[in-house]
Amino acid sequence: MSSVVLVGNGASIVYNPGLAMGPLTERILHAFDGGAGTDAQILAQFARTTGAAEPGIEAVLGALDQASVALPLLRTLSSSGAVSGPLSQSLQVSADLLADVYRIGVGHTLQIIDDLSHGRQGAIEPINQVIDALPAAASRSIATLNYDGLLPSQLIGRADTHYDLAQGWGNRDHLVVDGKSPISAVPLREFDNMLGPDLINLHGSIGWLRHQTEGWWRFKVDELRSLEYWKALRENRTEWIPAVVLTNQQRKSEIVGLYPFSLAYEAFRKRLANCERLAIIGLRLSRLVLESGYRQCTEQGSAEAEPTCGHSGPLPVRG
Repeated sequence: MSSVVLVGNGASIVYNPGLAMGPLTERILHAFDGGAGTDAQILAQFARTTGAAEPGIEAVLGALDQASVALPLLRTLSSSGAVSGPLSQSLQVSADLLADVYRIGVGHTLQIIDDLSHGRQGAIEPINQVIDALPAAASRSIATLNYDGLLPSQLIGRADTHYDLAQGWGNRDHLVVDGKSPISAVPLREFDNMLGPDLINLHGSIGWLRHQTEGWWRFKVDELRSLEYWKALRENRTEWIPAVVLTNQQRKSEIVGLYPFSLAYEAFRKRLANCERLAIIGLRLSRLVLESGYRQCTEQGSAEAEPTCGHSGPLPVRG
């Protein structure tokens, strides 16, 4: 029986409650100003003025991301004479400032997520219990919305090989942080040729980086950690950008249509359309939304099983 498993943030929260959106957002916002709270209040207010009802970290960073993309578009008004000369330059300077604050925020966010998702050996057992409860590896696909490496790290070393969006060959060394030694990485796939069982990072991974000329690569998280990569990102000492969908809902809808996230969603939809069983772990979805989405994705597929709702253990599980 072929199975698809969709894993949300609830699985990571069981490992460390600090990964829940509320405490995570508070910790990240306070990282901007060392806990003084002034910058946190300003960023939260900025997010609210752009339409965020509750400024979680994705809403805050999304507001910065969205504004940094939107402002340069006004420079095209120069043809009508409305924007020209110093004003046009000021728009670009403002956009660059917003992009810088967004970059710093992403650096804080990913470092804090990494800090909270490793080093608690006694707490990893719930993640192992989740993996043990999954359908047989030979016939399953795991899709995750999480950036952290908790699930991938526990799958590594098990008897069953899991393929992901890194192609598994073509390793190359890259200079990621100025003044540091190069580290090895593998390129991401250009098309879905995973043999299965597979792990699909729908919104990217903490170990995925993009370079303007080198493309998209998967690095080992512990090597990025040893380089203090996220600190270098905040200090603008690297040309490598995290490949994650870390923004608000409107920007997410745009970004997931672009490579490599479009490839991840394509792979997920294809497996969902042909699966016989769907399990959802650590993700809040109403039964109505779940069943509606399941029917839409399986209209062209062979799946006959209807999703049912239930609970197992400390995690919110739908299967």
